[in-house]
Amino acid sequence: AVASTIAKTVSEVQQKIAKSTTPDSHEAKSPSTSQSTPTDTYTQPRKATEEALDMYKRVLMLAWADGAVSPEEQSQLIDLRRNLGITTEQHNKLEQQVKEESYAHAFTLVWTSGMSAKERTAVINELRQKYQISPEAHSRIESSILKEFGEKQDKPLIYVIDDEEETLDMIVRIMEGSGFVVRAFATSDEALIALKKETPDLIVADINLETSTIGGFSFYEKVRQMPQLNLVPFIFLSGLTDEGMIRYGKGLGADDYITKPFSSDMLIDTIKGKLKRYRQMKKN
Repeated sequence: AVASTIAKTVSEVQQKIAKSTTPDSHEAKSPSTSQSTPTDTYTQPRKATEEALDMYKRVLMLAWADGAVSPEEQSQLIDLRRNLGITTEQHNKLEQQVKEESYAHAFTLVWTSGMSAKERTAVINELRQKYQISPEAHSRIESSILKEFGEKQDKPLIYVIDDEEETLDMIVRIMEGSGFVVRAFATSDEALIALKKETPDLIVADINLETSTIGGFSFYEKVRQMPQLNLVPFIFLSGLTDEGMIRYGKGLGADDYITKPFSSDMLIDTIKGKLKRYRQMKKN
């Protein structure tokens, strides 16, 4: 259906161009026309008008609606660009806009769908791949959408980093159930990218991040090197057998530790206590 729509648009554009370039009867009879040379009939390449750019963007929205452009649609888009006088640079710019707008729309639908945190994260990651969204663009789009929802106005924002999916999902559910806004990350690498764009009210990270290129302690040190995050409370998660690692982390200056397994009450009480202290420090 999309391919046929694009083909129809290409045909309509070609007909419109043909009508605009066909000389009328008076011009056909004029001596200058009959004596024209190849040099006389040369025309400069068409330049895309604002109307053409708007039309092309609307067609791109159709093509990217399902998160992919088929070879047939790609071929038709090339024909349309040629007829509208759209340059490769203009196409690339419009296509990036379309992919980000389409991703933002899909992200909003997922966020309001009622999915669990684990399901939501999986679907959003899949959408990022489909629409070819960079981590930086994802962070910008996510922040913009959640800000529009007004979730950050009155609720603390918590970053959670843990490579164990079940633990991550459980923590997110507990925190969201207690009224916090939560960003969940399976790796510290993703969290660091997001932290460059946004400042949370508290960070919870596992010490052992085996799927990350940056371990828990190194992640903590990188966080503390960012001026805007220097005072943000940082809580480590640790297994019961990690006593030596806990002692090492205390020397780094982490705000607190929660050992696994933990109760939801312990987690929330610890977070609330650190947030209260953080707010007092910000006022002073």
